[in-house]
Amino acid sequence: MENKDINININPSSKKEPIYTQVAKWATSTIANAKWTKILKVYFVMFFFLATALIGYFTYNVIQNEEFISRTSDRMLDDDTKKEENLRDFVVTPKVQHDIAVLMYSLDADRVFIFELHNGKRNISGLPFRYVDMSYEAANRENGVDRVYKKYQDVPLNMYVFPTYMYKEKFFIGTADAVEEIDYDFGRSMKEDGGKFVSFIYLNGTYEPLGFLGISFHRSDNLPDKKVIEAKMRAYGNTISELLDLNVQLRKQSGGK
Repeated sequence: MENKDINININPSSKKEPIYTQVAKWATSTIANAKWTKILKVYFVMFFFLATALIGYFTYNVIQNEEFISRTSDRMLDDDTKKEENLRDFVVTPKVQHDIAVLMYSLDADRVFIFELHNGKRNISGLPFRYVDMSYEAANRENGVDRVYKKYQDVPLNMYVFPTYMYKEKFFIGTADAVEEIDYDFGRSMKEDGGKFVSFIYLNGTYEPLGFLGISFHRSDNLPDKKVIEAKMRAYGNTISELLDLNVQLRKQSGGK
């Protein structure tokens, strides 16, 4: 009987490999057979895209943080401004108004006022102009005196000589005519407002001048003694300087002296 053998050949590669295995083999084979320069180029491209992605990610976060910090800073500035405004309106102003009224009536003066310095515009090079406002005024109604503060708002200091005089001398007492000799325009303004005898004292802040306190009499006779006027002006000048000094007020608010 003829022996018949049956050969069954099974091709091991006939079973289809998963796609990821094929890709892995292709990548391995490609890298193994590629020149080293091509490999470096591939790595460089991969590194470039990875670095770009990381830089983009960190840049986005930095921008987000800066916007958050900016918004937070703006809120903090708004809060500080509101705090300072409240300090002026509800702490400083009532005390200043009380002090200048007491000063006026204690000397039987006709007007007591405060000129406060403030920053204005700048010229093209950045050099600032300085202005003053008559920020507080007490007028003796019993003597028929009207308030004049509205005409003394945003007054440019560079148009007058008397503020420079006060900066140097710190104190003045005398007639409106004497003021006119120092500064004609300022002296004329005092006269137009009824002042015949006046006194001024400079208000110094912690780091910079604040302005000056003024008092005027609409008569030349029966005036208080000059030493009495000077003593009261100096005493109230010190008190009002502290009231108008933000640094002092914030220190007091925080419990400092």
